Amino acid sequence: MSYLLDAYCERLLVIGQTHTITKNKHIHVSEAELVSGTIMANWSDHARRREAVKAMNVETGELVRAIRAQLLVVQLETEGSETTYDEEDYEDWAFREEFDHTEQQSMAETFKRSWAAWRVAEDALKEDPSMFGAQSFGLIALSRMLEILKACRLM
Repeated sequence: MSYLLDAYCERLLVIGQTHTITKNKHIHVSEAELVSGTIMANWSDHARRREAVKAMNVETGELVRAIRAQLLVVQLETEGSETTYDEEDYEDWAFREEFDHTEQQSMAETFKRSWAAWRVAEDALKEDPSMFGAQSFGLIALSRMLEILKACRLM
């Protein structure tokens, strides 16, 4: 999962550098500003600031969706073969049990991946508390875990 954290942090930094008011490449929008979707710096041109915030939010949203997709385990291989079912099979209770078991396995694997991602973020923050992007990466992983817990509670 460290490769995912590194890629996320690198892309988040690029987004932060792109949407800052200065042209200095060493100055960027803070991680908190990126996550909250606002830019705290004073801009003389309000329309330009509004457009920068809008573009920043779109890019940050796409990055978060990509990371969440990487954490999600959609479909597990079932005993080496791919099985197709007709709509009539949905009424079959045995099929529903198999589907539920596969869905539960998928949720468990997603939870494990999210837990690993959260642990990687926590370990990175222990090594370097000022690491750019690690806190929000941990929040993305934590939100995925909480979604799974909520879904399990509703089952």
